[in-house]
Amino acid sequence: SGGGVDREIDSDKTTGTIILNNNVTVQEGFAASNADNGLFDLTLTSGNINANGNTLILGSSAWGPGTLNPAIPTSASYIIGKFQRWVNATGTNWQFPVGTATYYRPAVFNAPALTTGFLIVEFTGTPPGNTGLPLIDVTAATLTLQNTFNEGYWNFSVPVTNPAASTDFNVDLTGTGFTSFPILSTEDSARVLR
Repeated sequence: SGGGVDREIDSDKTTGTIILNNNVTVQEGFAASNADNGLFDLTLTSGNINANGNTLILGSSAWGPGTLNPAIPTSASYIIGKFQRWVNATGTNWQFPVGTATYYRPAVFNAPALTTGFLIVEFTGTPPGNTGLPLIDVTAATLTLQNTFNEGYWNFSVPVTNPAASTDFNVDLTGTGFTSFPILSTEDSARVLR
């Protein structure tokens, strides 16, 4: 379908994938009175949404950030490609249910200080390469970072219009299916590089 604004998207397919042919925005906030009436939702129940090189956008402003259902998504339904959402509250775990056609690899963003706006997250299932390595982790005495996982990487970015901003944030990343290097449970053997 053509790009545009939708008030609700439900992914509830027993088989197959919804494929976007253009950017699609799910937004609320057409009027302040519509803010919490159950419309303007992105509901991920079953089946994936393939952004197909486009962007799935949730929300439009602080008045209409959009609602992601369920609040903590699962591997039963997620987004393959770019997911852009409005983040407007500090100390909130903002869910980005992304992954590949094979693996659910979600990201969670949380910032104690934040300029509200849009944040885009995408999981790219290609090796990021080793440019700039090796690095020495000074917080771990002698730990030398030499490799990146071949399974892919998360890309966090902001759009030109209404970008979110924070200099202090936390991310939780789930690397389901990451097997190119061992992650030892007895030590912190993996790092997130930016």
